[in-house]
Amino acid sequence: MKKCYVVECSSGQHEDYHWWIAGIFDDACTAEVLKIAIDKTVEITKNIPQPFDINQYLTDKQWEAYDKWNTENYQSEQFNSSKVVEYPFNKPK
Repeated sequence: MKKCYVVECSSGQHEDYHWWIAGIFDDACTAEVLKIAIDKTVEITKNIPQPFDINQYLTDKQWEAYDKWNTENYQSEQFNSSKVVEYPFNKPK
């Protein structure tokens, strides 16, 4: 029986909890590589220090960099997990 391997991710809690599919593969190893890459990216992003002291004067370009960091940091902090789930083709789960 043919199977597919789905990388499922989730983030948030309670009313803002959501999950999504990051990828669908016909090979478990490829799915696992994506899962590991996602987990590694989240950990790296969580550990990037704040680029600027926002209590100081910032240029527009610095604010853009800060906003980008802030958005990515928030998303990584809200990330719960990723997992590889095996599904059979042409058969209800």
